[in-house]
Amino acid sequence: MGGWRGTRRIAVWTSVWFVVLAVYVVQTLGGLYLAGQRCFVGSPTVPCPNGPDATAAITLGFIGIPLAWLSGIVVFALVSSRRGRRGRPERP
Repeated sequence: MGGWRGTRRIAVWTSVWFVVLAVYVVQTLGGLYLAGQRCFVGSPTVPCPNGPDATAAITLGFIGIPLAWLSGIVVFALVSSRRGRRGRPERP
């Protein structure tokens, strides 16, 4: 990956996905908390959040976002290995 340039790319990629994950977690937990409060206060008229929606949101946060991050790291590694092979002359 060209030394520091590749390291910088991975650090930026990781930082961006860390921010995405942090925003997602705050929004998800905030939404679940507010839905629970609305359900508690207006019990007969307000529908409570159901389990599958919360499970899907948590699954995306714990599995989907890290997989997207990891796929980016794999792409960086593949691109750097191809660039490295292209730049070296063949040995006899």
